[in-house]
Amino acid sequence: DFVETGWLTLLYEVQYRDVDSDEWKVMNLVKSPHRSVFGLQTNVHHEVRVRCKMLGGKLFGEFSDSVFV
Repeated sequence: DFVETGWLTLLYEVQYRDVDSDEWKVMNLVKSPHRSVFGLQTNVHHEVRVRCKMLGGKLFGEFSDSVFV
């Protein structure tokens, strides 16, 4: 008998939009839970949300609570 240990690798998807828009912009998947969002319009309020899935998995988890910037 043997025990195998390891870490799950998660991929994170960041989505953002102008709060007056119904269209979400989707950033490429990354392994890091930290992500910078560049190119946001000034004087516009944006909504940002994140979800993740396991590497090799098909289904995403639920979205995070939105952050407004």
